[in-house]
Amino acid sequence: MILYPIQGTRTGVAPVCLLDIQTVDGNIYYVADRSISNIPAAITVDNEPALVEYLPWLMSAPTFRFYRSTQTDTGSILLQNLSGNSVSRDFERLARRSALEGAMFVFRWWNAGGEFAWREVHGTLTVAGVPKTSAQLNASQLIAGSDDTPAEIYGENCQLVWGEKRCGATGDTECLYSYHTCQVPEHFMGVLNTYEKNFEETIAPVITQTVNRRRGL
Repeated sequence: MILYPIQGTRTGVAPVCLLDIQTVDGNIYYVADRSISNIPAAITVDNEPALVEYLPWLMSAPTFRFYRSTQTDTGSILLQNLSGNSVSRDFERLARRSALEGAMFVFRWWNAGGEFAWREVHGTLTVAGVPKTSAQLNASQLIAGSDDTPAEIYGENCQLVWGEKRCGATGDTECLYSYHTCQVPEHFMGVLNTYEKNFEETIAPVITQTVNRRRGL
């Protein structure tokens, strides 16, 4: 998540909570805590500047938790699920039409008078639940350590399962998951910590004969 510090103010127009959502299908939606239009969007088609209208679906300012460590920053966003009709509400139609799992979002605490964001957060969304009157979305930062770290534990032994596609072994005898017993060495998934030591001293070849390359006049 990207966090911009809040700037204090005593007077002026109350900030507006803006939420831009782009689904994995490429659909873009704009919601806010009140109906507002002619606002420069944070997410646009082909990154072209555009003034858009925000739907008043955001029920309250999202709550975000930021950590100054490798722990993933998280947040919770609450949208209304009342608009529409008794057969199909607007948010449910949106959720059915587009996959919200993994959708990218940009939340801005927008200063309408100065036209700048006091706070801006980027991340991805997952649908936590859709009760009758509201919909809860969980937010996480763009780079999550738990999702981006390798699945294997690196060590001296190979991390691949013998005989599987990544391993490539076709023999009848299972290896010992070491490099020396590997049947397909080019697929070995481990760290080689064997190295040579106690090298004998070597003398570099040095030219002992002096060569005078100066040309006579």
